[in-house]
Amino acid sequence: MTGINVTAIDLGTTTIAMSSYNMSDISSICHSYNDDNKNTTAAFMNPLIPYGADVISRMGSAMNGKGEEMKRILWEFIAERTDRSARHVLIGGNTAMIHILMGYDPASLTRAPFIPDVRPPQPFESEYIPGATIHIVPWASAFIGGDIIAGLYAIDRLIEENLSIDPDSENFDNMNKGSRTSANRLFIDLGTNGEMVLMKTSNKSGINDETLTDGLLNNNANRHTEFYATATAAGPAFEGGGLSCGVPGIPGAISHVRLYPVRHKLTTIDNLYPIGLCGSGAVSIAAELYRKGYVNKDASLTDKFPSDGIFLCDTQNTISGFNASDTSDTNCVQGSKNERAIIFTADDLHEILLAKAAIAAGIKTLLKAAQLQPSDIDVLYLAGGFGYHISPDDCEILGMFPGIPAEKIIPAGNTCLQGLDILSDRCTENCTHNSLASLPQEADLYKSNDIMFPVPDMHIINLGNSDYFKKEYLMNVSF
Repeated sequence: MTGINVTAIDLGTTTIAMSSYNMSDISSICHSYNDDNKNTTAAFMNPLIPYGADVISRMGSAMNGKGEEMKRILWEFIAERTDRSARHVLIGGNTAMIHILMGYDPASLTRAPFIPDVRPPQPFESEYIPGATIHIVPWASAFIGGDIIAGLYAIDRLIEENLSIDPDSENFDNMNKGSRTSANRLFIDLGTNGEMVLMKTSNKSGINDETLTDGLLNNNANRHTEFYATATAAGPAFEGGGLSCGVPGIPGAISHVRLYPVRHKLTTIDNLYPIGLCGSGAVSIAAELYRKGYVNKDASLTDKFPSDGIFLCDTQNTISGFNASDTSDTNCVQGSKNERAIIFTADDLHEILLAKAAIAAGIKTLLKAAQLQPSDIDVLYLAGGFGYHISPDDCEILGMFPGIPAEKIIPAGNTCLQGLDILSDRCTENCTHNSLASLPQEADLYKSNDIMFPVPDMHIINLGNSDYFKKEYLMNVSF
């Protein structure tokens, strides 16, 4: 395993995140993604956005004669950014994006019963990345892709080791509650598709659950976990898409906002000069607008909301009050707007509230299917760069996670990349360059024929057929 270079790719609808590392450098699978001595990571806007901002319109483009063109663009984009010394490339993505990447017809994903009519691919070689074996993490359904499956492996490791992916988090102590094997956990990827998995766990033995330390993916005679999963069309706003000054969660993106009469306090990712507003920043300012009386509870605007939007700052490096050496907050003095002004408009607020409503309604529908109440959830893991930077208190103000208090929320970072790190062990230890080694079939919990990356059985909830979801969605387009 020593010396093997790996590239891991989180293939999202709006954002593509990539991590390159050498297996000999990994001292802990759940390592920091900011340690340049261990790996290099980057995030990019998906080059297929011109073919559709969401997966539905993008699949439509693929089915209308653009499939081969989209496949080529995507592979060339990935290849250009993949470490040329990589011997293994692991890709976790939503089912639609993987279909487009592989050139599969996505038609089966767009119509009932929404069951993919092709199997996830086995490891293969690609002309675009010579010398590397490509591994695609299998999907669980048309709605739950390999990025979520990889994320579950990251959460499983987190629980097994009883440590937080972000040890500096103020919610670190909540891991004690989340690591109990009888705990009910909710895992949400706050991206364009809003995938979520509810893990309903029962301790059947009566044994003190603190003594049962095996992970949630390993059912045994004493404990059983049921998986309920769905995806809700949150749209691209959580990843900066569709916002007037939106950007992905990349260095320089405004990730946190506090509004004041003279100076707005802004926090940017990596404490760089502001380049735009990412999803967590948009959620933050939406919560602030409600706190400071710019917006009513029914989401109507008050007289305090300027007709041309909230001016945050401009993108000039010389702007007054901006101190890049300040590691806590950035102060932007309100001034005259120019073509480089970063603003938040009424339409931006509307986009965030629609996305929030989709998440809230999805959670309530999933809980109903599992016959649980919000109070039954012991811990909520937020995945993705958005989930890492978001403030649980802001989410509580917006009502994004109804009935689940902020202290139960654990921002977990990019769990897809973390899970791919875990799964890369299997690739490097059990694969040769040209073939798969035989692996033993794992527990009956798993249904995937891909024995290298087993997928847990799941109750898949189709929200498109749920009148309850539609009702809750309309009820949650407010504060």
